[in-house]
Amino acid sequence: MVSDINKPLTESFRFLDERIVERFKSHYESKIAVQLNNLPPPTLSSDMINKKASAITEKEEEVLVSSLTDVLDTIALPNNRPTRLLQDYRGSSFSIPGYIKFVCSDGQYKKIYENLIGSPRKDYRVTIIVDVSQSMAGMAEIGATSIIISLAAALQNINVLFSIITSGSVTKLVKDFNDEWDNKTKAKLYDALTFDQDETNLSDSIFYATQLITDGASSKVGKTIIVLTDGYPSAPKKLQTSLYHAESMNVQTLAIGIGYFTEGIFEYFPYFVLADDPKLLPGALQSFYLGEQKLEGLASAAGRVVTEKVLYNEKQLANMDEAWDLEMDKIYLEEYEKSKRDLTLRVFSVVQAATKLKIRLCFVLDTTGSMGGYIEMAKNKIQVITENIKKRIFDESKRDADLQIGFIGYKVRGQVGHLDKIPFTSDLAALQSFINSQRASGGSWDTGYEDKEDALLGALEFKWSEWEGPKEDGREDGTVKFLVLIADYPDRGTVGTMFQTVQKYALKNIYFLFVTILPGGTDILQKERGEMRQAYQSTAKSKIKDKGFMEINMNDIGNDTNQLSEKIVDKVNEVVMVNFM
Repeated sequence: MVSDINKPLTESFRFLDERIVERFKSHYESKIAVQLNNLPPPTLSSDMINKKASAITEKEEEVLVSSLTDVLDTIALPNNRPTRLLQDYRGSSFSIPGYIKFVCSDGQYKKIYENLIGSPRKDYRVTIIVDVSQSMAGMAEIGATSIIISLAAALQNINVLFSIITSGSVTKLVKDFNDEWDNKTKAKLYDALTFDQDETNLSDSIFYATQLITDGASSKVGKTIIVLTDGYPSAPKKLQTSLYHAESMNVQTLAIGIGYFTEGIFEYFPYFVLADDPKLLPGALQSFYLGEQKLEGLASAAGRVVTEKVLYNEKQLANMDEAWDLEMDKIYLEEYEKSKRDLTLRVFSVVQAATKLKIRLCFVLDTTGSMGGYIEMAKNKIQVITENIKKRIFDESKRDADLQIGFIGYKVRGQVGHLDKIPFTSDLAALQSFINSQRASGGSWDTGYEDKEDALLGALEFKWSEWEGPKEDGREDGTVKFLVLIADYPDRGTVGTMFQTVQKYALKNIYFLFVTILPGGTDILQKERGEMRQAYQSTAKSKIKDKGFMEINMNDIGNDTNQLSEKIVDKVNEVVMVNFM
């Protein structure tokens, strides 16, 4: 479904007094300097900028970009400015400069017409506004992300100047008209697409976009604001005033309804198209700009089915809600679980970024007689690991880390030193003193089994987050929780309850790194590791299901403990950068 492009916008706002608009304009102009917040330039390493830019580029859908490029190039934003006009005796239009010469020369100069020579070009400015409120999270977020990235690529293809604004509790300018569509800008967009804002101040954003798009632009420049939203503004009356103001400045505002619940689009926006599925947007835009009110099959192309019965994938359904129910699981799995890339478009807000990132890192180490080299590594490397994690995080995000380390050593149940532990602490001196007291001793020389389950249960009792109580009531406070288990033999209780213990780590969103040293008990330890991974993944939430359980095989790095300490830093940094920045 599309609105009528030929309907005068002023008919929708005849009730508005011009004085109201002027007062509105004066009021909001005074707020521009305060609320039109440029996102700060990414203070990240070039590697992190490239990773974030790659995450944006990966969302470009080649077919969608190609279709949008065609529609924008030929229908929505056709060539509108001549490259050169030549004065002549006859022509298609009257020439003001020629007429002046005619008057000044007493009629001697007779070239008072002009003709276009050379190919015409495009002269447009387009501002894209993305609603990043909480109501857009989920399927609308997926659609908006795909559309904003594909629209930007298409506008870049046809050499049209464009800017990008996000609209939430405040308005943020992500890309100005003069900014290149390069990795730095894409990294800024990555950081801006949070979809976590409490409000949708589209009235502010459209007003600011109007000021931005008209600043320094001649009256001949085509000006369009495209709003990606589900249609539920926080201040509907102010939104109407902003739309009226935009029209008075010769700026057309087009809303693209995203998602399946976009009834607000009909009520608040005179010009709109609906795009439940991003792939159908080119057809909807074509219908809108051609002014076609009825096109066969365009109901689905516009993303809204209004018939009583729906034919969906050759199945007769009562309505689109049934189609949605059929597709929901599939779409979510495709978008959130199948991807194996290192980055997602989930980021923390600017306020969160300004606070310290809380990290809890617990080492569970077999301290029996065969583990002397790894105990020495812990003694020599624990401070290096701590400092390198904090340094890497700051270098890549300019964010300090509140890193606390815990430690549990385990042997065979009943032996001296079994379950020696120090809870999470930021006191490196106390931590170092405790680890220095550890000795390689004990073990079960008959079976090779040690009691790692006791240690894993003990670590669960540590305070992993700020919430009081060992169970944390399932609440999250943004803490990065990471356990490193280092072992060379399987647990005596492998056939018992240890796998249920591993599942508890998954339920608490604790990332689990299993470092395996494979001597004589290789086959059994490998089997145990595989079963632990299966138990973890069977319980983990979708966001950590695939990557929450990690492994390092010491045989793969030549049993080099220096490399092990570096890999632990790499793993923690990867989890932090991908999921908590």
